[in-house]
Amino acid sequence: MIASMPRISVRYRVSGVTMEWLAPQGGRLFPKKKKTVVAGLLDLSVAGALIRAPESSAIHVGMRIDIRLSGEPGRVEVRNMRLSDDGMVLYGVVFHRISTALEAAIYDGIARLRNEKRLTRD
Repeated sequence: MIASMPRISVRYRVSGVTMEWLAPQGGRLFPKKKKTVVAGLLDLSVAGALIRAPESSAIHVGMRIDIRLSGEPGRVEVRNMRLSDDGMVLYGVVFHRISTALEAAIYDGIARLRNEKRLTRD
């Protein structure tokens, strides 16, 4: 797998959050065919996220992929990829285009995570 640019903002761990990932599947007959798969959201920042999803040989660094999180559409750009221990792939992505409602949900989620982090330190 290929590593790319470093993170540009603080990321917060999340658990139990899934999203839809409209990933290209590749293949010889229909190389541009896309399939919606459920992907796990592992961490989140105002600029991007770490996503755990099935491997697809058609996905590469720099590719833009449509997503749906909490029912809201968006598009991410893959910045790096690495194979996880369980055979899934960890995709480091930055938000490329997201709806206003999704942006608000991300900011609200991060604010909640930051508050929880502060409470556990006290």
